[in-house]
Amino acid sequence: MDTSHFKTVPWYDRDSWQRELRPGMLEMQAASGVGSVATSAAAALKETKVVMAEARSVTGKFYDGTISEEKFQSEYERLSERYVNAFCSSGYPDKLACRSTQCRLAAQEIFYDEFRKMVLEEAVSRNNAEGKQYATGEKGVNHTVKYYNSDYYYKSEAAVAAITKGALAVGEESRALCSKRGYNDYEFEVPDYKSDRFNLYDNFNSAWSNNFLADDQFITDYDAVPPKNFKWFYESGGNSSDTAFTWASCRDENGGEHLVSKMFNYKDAGKGLFRVSELLKFKEGGRELVSQVNRFLSSLQVFQRGYFSPDYSGAGRINVFA
Repeated sequence: MDTSHFKTVPWYDRDSWQRELRPGMLEMQAASGVGSVATSAAAALKETKVVMAEARSVTGKFYDGTISEEKFQSEYERLSERYVNAFCSSGYPDKLACRSTQCRLAAQEIFYDEFRKMVLEEAVSRNNAEGKQYATGEKGVNHTVKYYNSDYYYKSEAAVAAITKGALAVGEESRALCSKRGYNDYEFEVPDYKSDRFNLYDNFNSAWSNNFLADDQFITDYDAVPPKNFKWFYESGGNSSDTAFTWASCRDENGGEHLVSKMFNYKDAGKGLFRVSELLKFKEGGRELVSQVNRFLSSLQVFQRGYFSPDYSGAGRINVFA
């Protein structure tokens, strides 16, 4: 990487760079059609979109199992460099600023954000698509389906680990080369998405359970680690939000399949919220597996539609959402 053109731009702080290079800002600047900024923004936007489309294709290949973690990491590093260079080659936001260490660092950080979000989106999308085959109930305004396959948790963990390793490698290379030229302000760090409550960027559990309402979640602990070869399904409602059905399955170390299921009614039970461990409990599969799967079930919850709304009237009483 040639760093001979790297400069510092003191009038731009880190937050300013983050705002300036985000896809939304690029689109707004390009759409303005005003002067050289619009032209350079349009060029940068076009190239970054091409890079992200290629990134999505590579991510699909990883989930399909056609490329290894090592290959996925190397592809991330290649695409990261191309994404960053989109700003230098386009001259956005201007010919001096685009060649600064701060610009390069912000572009790398944004690329990591967008790539990580995409990795988790793809896992959740594939998970949800797989779960549709199990839905059997009558469709209606109260119909809810939720499905969890731990295969996607573990695959997405591997994907995030690969791109994180790649991002840190690219960041260290850039830092070392910039340092040789006397620029010591290049320090890539992985954001603390959990503390910032950026659910779509954190892990599979948070992206899978993400909801605009803080309480309206199907999983209570985003850090809960599921058993391998575990699946869980929940379906409720049709024309009524009272009835529901749930099942879970797991495979033991000998390949044996274990399944538990339950049909229940919120109105009959007189409550609108259940820990899944109240409804399902494994007893077979070996002590270690039984303990692990039952512990994970305790981190899942199901609830009647509208349960967390202030207008919810309670199971067994008139429910404005029923």
